[in-house]
Amino acid sequence: MPYWLKIVSAVIGGAVALWTVIDAVRGYWGLYREFGAGVQATAHYWLSASPVRAVASVAIVSAAVAALAFYIWAARSPNVEADAADESVPGTSIQMYLQVNMHSLGKRHYILDMGTRDRERLSIYVTADNILTVLFSDAYSEPHPVQLPLGPKGFPVGRLAHLGCELGVTGDATMMRVAVDGVVVARINLPYKTNIGALNVPGLTLGTDMDGQNGGFLALAEIIIFNETRTTTQLKDIAERFRKNALAPQPPPTPDARVSPQ
Repeated sequence: MPYWLKIVSAVIGGAVALWTVIDAVRGYWGLYREFGAGVQATAHYWLSASPVRAVASVAIVSAAVAALAFYIWAARSPNVEADAADESVPGTSIQMYLQVNMHSLGKRHYILDMGTRDRERLSIYVTADNILTVLFSDAYSEPHPVQLPLGPKGFPVGRLAHLGCELGVTGDATMMRVAVDGVVVARINLPYKTNIGALNVPGLTLGTDMDGQNGGFLALAEIIIFNETRTTTQLKDIAERFRKNALAPQPPPTPDARVSPQ
């Protein structure tokens, strides 16, 4: 939420709240002097004797509540908010259908690595303690990780599953998120635009880091890379397409014409 809009909301909300308090005090004091403290007499006055005043007071109170609710919604923490605008934004979207197993290698097990060594790098790997990690290093070498465990509470092991890793940048924010089987399960939102530089997609490495080290078991069925993030509907569609492709019967291998039958 822009700073100036926060100030305007606070001023309007404060003025409405102050007016409501003054109106309530003046109204109650006048009713007390005329009718006493009886609830029935007070209700009769508001609803029958002065309906315009009753409508105006209800409108003022409603406006104050609406302004407060809007301020709380707009000022909420970006790290826990849901996808407020489900739309594609510039960045990188890596969609894979793969199987990853638990390991005891005592080191990182890379799934994908692209970019340069020190900056403008996007890496997907499993840590030594089996935490699936998506690590983005921006153009100034600042790290931005998103993590989730392997297993039932994170990315499933022992079977093929959809894994979507996305990095999106808008005019004043940066988003990273991880989707499993078409559903976003982890994300971070930064309230500022990061410099992602030029991620070198053609030079990406699968199964190891970019130096050919830290490899391990990896069964990759499909991979698609986009230059924009996907919507939640598109994530679900991709996951379903991957699943159907994996279940579809595969054509038999083409015989090698160079080998003569015995």
